[in-house]
Amino acid sequence: WLPPMGVRELLESQAKAGAKRVICQTMVPDLGLAPVSQTYTRVGSEELSVFDRTVSTTRWNVQTEGMPIQMDIWFDPSWTMVRTKMQAPFGALQASLSTKEEAMRDTGEEPELFISLFIYPTGDANALQHASRALFRLRSRNGEPLEMPTAGAQTVMEDDEEGILLQIDRDGRQPPQQWPVDPATSGRSALIDPEDEEVMKLAAQVMASIPDSATDFARADGARELVYRWVTRKGLATAFASASETARSRTGDCTEHGVLLAAILRSMGIPSRVATGLVWIEGVNAFGWHLWTQALLNGEWVDLDATREGPFSAGHILVATSPMQDSDGQRQLMALLGMLGNLDIEIVQLER
Repeated sequence: WLPPMGVRELLESQAKAGAKRVICQTMVPDLGLAPVSQTYTRVGSEELSVFDRTVSTTRWNVQTEGMPIQMDIWFDPSWTMVRTKMQAPFGALQASLSTKEEAMRDTGEEPELFISLFIYPTGDANALQHASRALFRLRSRNGEPLEMPTAGAQTVMEDDEEGILLQIDRDGRQPPQQWPVDPATSGRSALIDPEDEEVMKLAAQVMASIPDSATDFARADGARELVYRWVTRKGLATAFASASETARSRTGDCTEHGVLLAAILRSMGIPSRVATGLVWIEGVNAFGWHLWTQALLNGEWVDLDATREGPFSAGHILVATSPMQDSDGQRQLMALLGMLGNLDIEIVQLER
């Protein structure tokens, strides 16, 4: 495989030789530590404004293995990258070569993705916050088939041309697993580091506060309650901190709550993983993207949301799970990009 500069040099040499498509192996940090395949396809030539002058550029489309969306890159005659553009279902993300002054200029506008990606469902949502069981039907806006897991509180009831029918049972569990558990759910990674000193101290607090006669669920839920109280500065300013960082800063959003709880559970000897999906936001009356934790208790994956006073709700829709292992944790989360801005949700039935 090639490092990024090696890819650029290969692309330049192959393009000068007349190639219109170049395929290579490279490392993409956002997708983990395993090399991935990238395919560069020449789109054509375009004139762009760079530093207030017109520059002839060559545009290439880039498809990266494991990425559900494509990117276009523009190179000038010296093979300097002058623009990139990534088209996602929720809109285009563009970066352009500029001066420091231009890049630092205050436009008076801030990019906003969290609110813009809210999903407002159809159907009666009045009782959703307090429902014990919910049925949802999900459809993709672009007509592509959806893949949703049966795990924890969620069961896929139907999967057909009408979409996917999901049942969420607030207190439900899937049958105990009869197959080996992924060892990564008990190990450590850059984000989930159960052997960190501060994480271990928090785990010890949980164990000291729970009677020896308590159930495994009581221990796991005790860890969830501790994380809920421990993270005192709750907000969206932190960009995916590790468990050890969060244990010290006591700051973060759902991702920090989720990975800290996962690390504490593993430090207590309970396998864990993170769950990514959607959660019902009371008051906003919409679903927002969210991350929580699942603990393996007596062979069953149990959902635990450390951002809430209670363990879980029927307003959680699971899209994917990951042990957040360094080799593939980010790769699994990046696969969710194709769903952002691409889902419709219908509330079919609610039970109290």
